[in-house]
Amino acid sequence: PPAAPAAGPSVAPAVVEVSTVEFSVTVNADRVLPARAWVPALPGDRRAPVVAMSHGWGGKKEHAAYLAQRLAAAGYLVVALDHLNDSQASALVRPRDISALLDTVADAGKSPALAARADLEHVAVYGHSFGGFTALALGGARLGPNPQWTAHCAAGPAIDCPAPPEGAMPTLSLRDPRVDLVIGAAPAGYFQFGDAGVNAVEVPTLIIAAATDAMMPLATTITPLVAQLR
Repeated sequence: PPAAPAAGPSVAPAVVEVSTVEFSVTVNADRVLPARAWVPALPGDRRAPVVAMSHGWGGKKEHAAYLAQRLAAAGYLVVALDHLNDSQASALVRPRDISALLDTVADAGKSPALAARADLEHVAVYGHSFGGFTALALGGARLGPNPQWTAHCAAGPAIDCPAPPEGAMPTLSLRDPRVDLVIGAAPAGYFQFGDAGVNAVEVPTLIIAAATDAMMPLATTITPLVAQLR
């Protein structure tokens, strides 16, 4: 987006026209996902930095269309998809969905209009709730058995339990090196990553949270996560 002036009061970026493009993303032969892009009408051959969006559990690509529209009007190319058949098992699938989304945007053969506009040297991932987990994983957070997950599940039943015992699965990295920035809105995932897994995030990260959020309580899921971000 247009840079702020070197001196004087900050100003909002110029608002540009936005069009939408519907397309599909093939993760594998059995997983083809509907997707949408919000494309800014930038002058000349200028490319737009990319924001990939990941919705919460059971949501849709339109879950934050108001935000996508506003970002695109400010000069970003925004892309989102439906994480179909969402479940706990999607924890391993969702980051790959977004990586496949970025692959599709980069492929001039599959999406020539998007490939011509996308600046894939500058990529952010915004995610809400389970989408926040997805964004953190793409930024480098590692998933696997850990003491924080074990203690969390020992305290009582929860949607993200039972925790796998030590050695039941390898610690996994689903990092996408194209991702430069993570934005997590009420992000899930602290217990699945644990302190060490969160500490592995490699990119600047913005966490947005609410003090009275009962699903992602500040004290137990957000504050410990933020404390481990480097």
